[in-house]
Amino acid sequence: MNLKNGFFVTGTDTDIGKTIVSAVLVNKFKANYWKPIQCGENKNNLSDSAVVKKLTIGSSRKIFKESYYFSESISPNLAAKRNKIKISIEIMMNDFKNFEKPVIVEGAGGVLVPINNKEFMIDLINAIKLPIILVTKTSLGTINHTLLTINVLNTQNQIIYGIVFVGDEDPEVEKTILRFSRKIKKNIKNLGRIPIIKKINRINIDKLERFLNF
Repeated sequence: MNLKNGFFVTGTDTDIGKTIVSAVLVNKFKANYWKPIQCGENKNNLSDSAVVKKLTIGSSRKIFKESYYFSESISPNLAAKRNKIKISIEIMMNDFKNFEKPVIVEGAGGVLVPINNKEFMIDLINAIKLPIILVTKTSLGTINHTLLTINVLNTQNQIIYGIVFVGDEDPEVEKTILRFSRKIKKNIKNLGRIPIIKKINRINIDKLERFLNF
């Protein structure tokens, strides 16, 4: 596959595996990476950008600076309010226009996460105009969350390139999601399933590439 401008990686929830999937895509397509809005850090006090940089170290890929960085692990609109900052899609788009492509853009939370008093993450997705890769889990609750997300993306006429599953193998759940998602929007691809791994490092990230179907 010849990747032109990149992908926008979104998920059905927070902590769903978007950053790991993004790192795999950065390696796979020799792409750059950008997290427009960062809220909080992981247990090792690393941002998502720092995690992707660590997992793709030694490459020529560029990790672009976040437009907004908040230390609190809360919704972007609430984090911005606490810090007396207004998140602006215009500012993020000005950053995005200057980035070298292709770039993997990782959203914060799901598509209906508020980013300010009026706009959602889906509004940023609409502005960026990259094909969507939807990251979802295979465990309980995923069918409803995934189909709701696809429905929102469909109402906004978004190009959904495909779905990446994260978690233990559950063929029936995956088949159900794909069958019903195609009732909402045709031609959604199953891009594969990434298993949960205990140790996340550069070597294992490279190995995860084989689980994706592009």
